[in-house]
Amino acid sequence: MVLTKNNVSILDLTEYNNNKFPIELFDLKKKYSLNNNALLINFTNNFDYNLKCLKKLIELENSHVVFNTQHNNLNIKYVISNYNDDILYSLIALCITDKKERYTHIYDTMFSMLDKIWTKYNPCDFCNNLCVATREHKNVQQEDGCCYSFEYDYNIFSPSFIKNKQKCKYLGSDKHCTTENLSCKFFTCSYLKKYKNFNLRMEDYLLIMAFFNKKQQLILKHNFFHSKEELIDKLLEKNSTPLSIYYLNNKYLI
Repeated sequence: MVLTKNNVSILDLTEYNNNKFPIELFDLKKKYSLNNNALLINFTNNFDYNLKCLKKLIELENSHVVFNTQHNNLNIKYVISNYNDDILYSLIALCITDKKERYTHIYDTMFSMLDKIWTKYNPCDFCNNLCVATREHKNVQQEDGCCYSFEYDYNIFSPSFIKNKQKCKYLGSDKHCTTENLSCKFFTCSYLKKYKNFNLRMEDYLLIMAFFNKKQQLILKHNFFHSKEELIDKLLEKNSTPLSIYYLNNKYLI
């Protein structure tokens, strides 16, 4: 496998074994100079260890530490083993220096990954525009499932905690979404969690946990019914508010 992004290459370990070239062995505790040979990373099946590796690589990247070996007209940055798609896409993100371009890559990749999961398992099982939860009387009786936008009502005297409920403006006439909202893609209702054991958690994805801080994770989790472009702009927003105040004052909402 040879994967190149922005003129930077990531190789499978077998490529290195067949074509020996200068390389550094990755170590979480090691201190690296500003300029190094390509980095050999042996990932494991342990999510926490892989997350530590990626956060270390991000820290080195932010400190302008460079890994590179010129070989066979390739600018090789990483040589990797025992990796999965989440790891590979994370390393690709590290090869993207522009922050908006990097976030867009992560966003698009995550959306595609989740979309494949929803398509494969089809947990909502729509029939005549009614999801399985509605048909089993485990949810509000309505067509088109969760595609209803609303605002939270913080008036303590309000009879409901939501207001201005209406069908989402991004729901197309063919019942497909016309934008790519990652918050909606991550959402699973209580019926799916309880009766179908189906749940999508950000905590299970390296791309989310490695590259986005707690504030950004709140942004991705709670901004339903907005466009992809709005979410990415919100992720890029600089905010020095302490996390607790940021959360309590709903600063994460668009």
